[in-house]
Amino acid sequence: MQMPRRVNLPLDKPTGRKGQSLTLPREVEALPTDAELTERHEAGGGITTPETAVLLAYVKMDAGSQIYNSAVPDEAFMRRYLESYFPASLAEQFSEVLASHPLAREIAVSNLVNRIVDFGGISYLYRLLEETGTSVAHAARVYTVVNELFSLEAHLDDIRTLDNRVSVDVQKRLQYNAVRLLDRASRWLIQQAPGEFDVLSALEYYQATVAQLRDLMPSVLQGKDLSDYEANKQAYIDEGVPEDVAARAAGLLDEFSLLDIVQIASRVDRPALDVAAVYYGMSARFQAASLLKMIGRLDRSSRWKALARAATRDEFYQAMHGIVVSVFDVSHTTAPTLEDRAAERMEQWEYTNRTTMEQVVELIDEISRIDDPGQAPISVLLRMLRSVVRSTEFQSEVR
Repeated sequence: MQMPRRVNLPLDKPTGRKGQSLTLPREVEALPTDAELTERHEAGGGITTPETAVLLAYVKMDAGSQIYNSAVPDEAFMRRYLESYFPASLAEQFSEVLASHPLAREIAVSNLVNRIVDFGGISYLYRLLEETGTSVAHAARVYTVVNELFSLEAHLDDIRTLDNRVSVDVQKRLQYNAVRLLDRASRWLIQQAPGEFDVLSALEYYQATVAQLRDLMPSVLQGKDLSDYEANKQAYIDEGVPEDVAARAAGLLDEFSLLDIVQIASRVDRPALDVAAVYYGMSARFQAASLLKMIGRLDRSSRWKALARAATRDEFYQAMHGIVVSVFDVSHTTAPTLEDRAAERMEQWEYTNRTTMEQVVELIDEISRIDDPGQAPISVLLRMLRSVVRSTEFQSEVR
């Protein structure tokens, strides 16, 4: 199992302002020192399976303690973690009795922590704390919303049913994509609501629209997004993955943008499907698939470089959000079909921004020809994308 030079876990040191975490006694637990980890890394090795089991236990103990001593166990959404711990027939028949169980809080927290760590991995919570400054308790709320919006645990169950039907490598890639969506959506939600929020209200706001658009996802993708989706789906099928699981896996990361699409639809007061058609159309025009791959290849060999890469990706999505809002601000259409409405809106926007649009496309083409562009040219491109939004706003104001 390949591991970095350091054991980057919230247990390895106190989390500071969010409260003290457990101290990981490496000597007592026979865990390698930093120097030993460096030697293993240089030799192509990493953490052993027994060592991983120890880390897993400490992560769960620490997360459970922090969540238990917060307001989370008494929040309404935790009832689902209490009831889902028991057989469905028992939970249904004795729902009210379970709530008064003397260990109700402990059972619910334990169930929640197991789900978070078993799915997100031993570093999921630590990554969130490092990148957003949130608390473990708030991360638990965020996990619940993201998991339910995108049915991630159900997708993971589908992947697990492929044991002995596809290779372990294929299963790992399928699960890795799901964790990537979990990471991105979790950071996004924390940025929207860094403090406490009502989990059930958040689900009510997003869930129906996200579910509707997820089912229609392939029909709104365009350009390279669509061709990548089709190629990835076929590649999974060729490796033995059932078509329904392959289809979901191929479009999983494209689903992340649905969170922005729901917000934009509310802001511009237009149907979410119309917003999705414009969003993915503009994504194709700005070669988003290629740009995101470039961002994904940025150096993350140190903590700050990894944080910079994550921030760069977030900036790109924020720029896309602003651009799509500006499309609706300056366009109008009465076209009868979804495809025609989206095309007319984008054509009107591009005419308004034809000069800056040409400059952006030229810069994208130039960066695409660089083998390893690095952070600098991508940062310049992101600044130019933001300037497109400002230019649209200016032109709409002076008309």
